[in-house]
Amino acid sequence: MKGYYRDVVRVLRDHGYRILPGRGKGSHEVWTNGPRNQVVPRHLDSRDHANNVLKQMGVPERIK
Repeated sequence: MKGYYRDVVRVLRDHGYRILPGRGKGSHEVWTNGPRNQVVPRHLDSRDHANNVLKQMGVPERIK
């Protein structure tokens, strides 16, 4: 599978995030860790885009 969606999901789960079912629209999902909600696209074709999503969510880990 092309893309970095699975890698981003793995990192998010490792950092305590979970998906909010039924909250996203189209190919986007809403993830939360309690106080913070963030929209995550399912189509993450570039590593830079995936790392920017993680950075916006306050996750220090990056995908290599």
